[in-house]
Amino acid sequence: MSAPVRAFAATMQAVWFSDDLGETWARPHTPSGGVYNEARAWCCIAHPLRPDELGCGTDHGIYRWLQGAGRWDHVPSPLDGSHVQQLAIDPRNPGVVCAGTSPAQVWQSTDGGASWRMCELGVESECHFITTPRVTSI
Repeated sequence: MSAPVRAFAATMQAVWFSDDLGETWARPHTPSGGVYNEARAWCCIAHPLRPDELGCGTDHGIYRWLQGAGRWDHVPSPLDGSHVQQLAIDPRNPGVVCAGTSPAQVWQSTDGGASWRMCELGVESECHFITTPRVTSI
């Protein structure tokens, strides 16, 4: 018997889940705390070793979904208040997490998000046509 498949999508109205391969979608009911239902979610990342855990980059930093708790929890970090537009977890070492933001910065954690350091990119604070550079892929 194969494990159930859960799809997820970051949207301009929080994160949506599908348990039927995308036939139907729903946002988890979050009556208090966590990501509010109209939060802009820029990205989601599944944890390679913990299938019940999902990371989400939002306009207000990083959030973590724990299936057993059924809610989003804020992950305090220096990225709070930043638009976290990309998250990546090293599949060989899941303690290594990278985050890309707008304005364009890349942050790295080597302890699963407990602490972060900003990586030096050397990019301009403004650029032609898009105004504010941002990191959208890692």
